Amino acid sequence: IERKSIRKSTAVKSAATAQRLKERCAQLGKRRNRLKRHLAADSWKPTQEELLAEAKITEQENIKSLEKYQKMELEKKKCRVVKKVFTGPIIRYYSLSMPIIEDVTVDVESKDVSNVEVVKAEDVEGSGCWDTAQSMDVSECSAPEASTVKDEVEVSTSVVEVSDIKMETDVNTCSGGIAPTEARCERTFITFSDENTFRQVFPVRKPPEVPVPKICPFTRQVAKYFDPVTECAYSNVHTFKILREAYYTQMEAKAARATAATPAASSGNGGGLEVVDEAQLAQWLAWRQRVKEARQLQTRIRIDATTLQHQLPHLKT
Repeated sequence: IERKSIRKSTAVKSAATAQRLKERCAQLGKRRNRLKRHLAADSWKPTQEELLAEAKITEQENIKSLEKYQKMELEKKKCRVVKKVFTGPIIRYYSLSMPIIEDVTVDVESKDVSNVEVVKAEDVEGSGCWDTAQSMDVSECSAPEASTVKDEVEVSTSVVEVSDIKMETDVNTCSGGIAPTEARCERTFITFSDENTFRQVFPVRKPPEVPVPKICPFTRQVAKYFDPVTECAYSNVHTFKILREAYYTQMEAKAARATAATPAASSGNGGGLEVVDEAQLAQWLAWRQRVKEARQLQTRIRIDATTLQHQLPHLKT
């Protein structure tokens, strides 16, 4: 819906704005035309001969750049990186699928199965490292020696020893055999390229030493306790008392020797005598004397007149 009338001032301002826009556009057009004429007057266009000369110079530069690039490509081909082949010890892992084999008892006493050929297991999914057939003697494998590791594990770069393998025997000489089943199992084998690597991975360990029980020197029984002073083992309280009493006797003898050696040491003839701390020895002797007195008081028996009358009624006080 159009408005029927507008204010007069609004119409005048709109006309003035339109006039200013028209004048501005005219001025911009004049400036552009003046700039174009100025650029056309100052611009330089080379001739056909000058263009051809410049093209020849560009061609020579391109030829030099191409030769430089070709030389760089030839140097790259000469200096091609060659992958180095590792010649040290290698540990290989083989993981494959094998059919489960059931062992069937065979009467070896009446049948001669001393020579059995070991062949590759049928339908083995994996690499072709099992194509080589081996031969083994059952009599030798029945009693392997535990001292040598070579008999248990064969170290080789191309052949892997399989513990569970299929054995094909002659039907005429063997009544039984190994019956394969439809089920399959996963097997992983590890091979070593040299024996030193095998020894490092699986070192021969000595069996653990069984601790020898300590014996009491008095009762000749298993000692359950240990005396840190005398560094001897004992079995019960009675032996502990005997042990300490012997230790105290040795200490008293040492004190007596130290006392006897004092005059000789003062005169300069104490060479080779045992050095004893006199202060500690005096303290220990005092303690030993107190212990002896306490024992004598404990073992002393006091008998009064009343006790004596009860014990000996025929005596009169």
